[in-house]
Amino acid sequence: MSRVSFDGQTFTYLFKRIFKKAENIEGELSEEEIRQYIEKKGLGNYFGNISPITGEDESYPIPLEKNGIFEDDIDTPPLLDNLKTKILEDEAVKAYLKEKFAQRRKDPANKVYTKHKFHGKRLYDLYSELFGQGPDKEKGSSSLYGQVFLIYGGFHSQDELEEAHKEELDKIKLVRRPSNKINYKGYFYSFPHFDVKEYDLDIEFCNRPQLTVTLTKFDNHYTIETYTGLGIFQNGERKIYLNLVEQNTGSKLRMTLVTGSAPESQPTFISCIQAVSPFGQVIDMESVLVKKQYAEANNSLVTDVKKFLILHRNAFRLQSPPLNLRRLTVRNVDVRELDELIGTFRVWRFDENFDIVQSKLVINEYYRTVCLTDHYNGRQHLEAYKKQYCSLSITKHLLGNSTLCITSYPIGSTEIVSTIVVKIPEREELITGGVLTLTNYQEGFPSGKALAMMKEENDGFPLKTIKKSEIEKIKNTDRNLAMLGDTLFQIRDSMYGPSRNEKSI
Repeated sequence: MSRVSFDGQTFTYLFKRIFKKAENIEGELSEEEIRQYIEKKGLGNYFGNISPITGEDESYPIPLEKNGIFEDDIDTPPLLDNLKTKILEDEAVKAYLKEKFAQRRKDPANKVYTKHKFHGKRLYDLYSELFGQGPDKEKGSSSLYGQVFLIYGGFHSQDELEEAHKEELDKIKLVRRPSNKINYKGYFYSFPHFDVKEYDLDIEFCNRPQLTVTLTKFDNHYTIETYTGLGIFQNGERKIYLNLVEQNTGSKLRMTLVTGSAPESQPTFISCIQAVSPFGQVIDMESVLVKKQYAEANNSLVTDVKKFLILHRNAFRLQSPPLNLRRLTVRNVDVRELDELIGTFRVWRFDENFDIVQSKLVINEYYRTVCLTDHYNGRQHLEAYKKQYCSLSITKHLLGNSTLCITSYPIGSTEIVSTIVVKIPEREELITGGVLTLTNYQEGFPSGKALAMMKEENDGFPLKTIKKSEIEKIKNTDRNLAMLGDTLFQIRDSMYGPSRNEKSI
């Protein structure tokens, strides 16, 4: 028998039959579903590849050897369960190998492998190069291996395989599935425009799980782009994955749609877009898709979607390479900009009775920040506010100074408790100050307070409220606390004027 050569399209058809038989699966499977199944198992483990460490695949015991030739092990049971052993334990394959061994006994020049020496990697190599490829991609296989794969797939010869594949293709051409194209309006938040932008997405569901997709009118800052490509519906994950290419530039766009098990019946779903901006930056954006008929018939629905995206603003871009690890920057600010702030701060601000609330702000070596306060003691429904995590943002102003914005949240929540804006201190400065805005936790308006911070060498100071009657005494006994208090009152006076009494604060 001559050497067997497969093209990508024919081998894909054969391998699908091999896979479905090995896994005892009925019905059609997409190439992507097969790939994911095998990858979860592990390619080497699934195919029965030889271990680079032991030089054996350990699927069968080593048979006896006589005069340099291994004995027939066709009836030896396997030690492992993988694709190699499933193929070699097939009765039709075993019958073929027994026939080959019988021929070898008559003529030792006939080459035949024992099951122990039959390499699962031969099928893996064909799979890795041909599976999912078109008819232009070809790869050969030895006659013994090729015939074993054909027999397990249900064919006696390569001609029989190709004829069956041709009949399959003809059947597909004859079955004209009715179009099931659904038109969607897509919406996403754009930072450059500070607005919600739109696009059109058409998905053809008739060949599900494989989908044909066209995305048009996509506003990528300067140009309106059109993308086309394919998608795959993963029923187990209840998501659609799209891989699209822009017609003129060749740039790629990927989308993940969270659809549920019946995407055609859903009027809307949320998705994520990953693309490349005209400036070469990778961008990720949250997007909402609404069936066009719903969007056109209900303007208020579209307005609500835009409100949702404006409030979320889930969009970001990756910094363009090269990434200089010795000088990392965030929004053009060096990441070491806040190194002087690493440590523990004593924080003073006024409460609603014009006493001073002494809190603690702890910034670790990589800027993870926590605020601790006892201001909410005794108010059970506000216990979560006693420890707050904080996000930091740096703003460099055209005037030359720098500002630190600290936004605090209760642990495990996205509720904003406060926003602090303080001047970033110069090197060796212990004290800085600014303004605290507290969101409303009682009836009435949110409140703005003067705030001062002082860096401490240790964190042993208590969380407490200092009565206004005690402030002067504390200032007179501790020079640093006196400077902290003076800074706090100076900021207060700049906000409300020195002639105002404390009750107007």
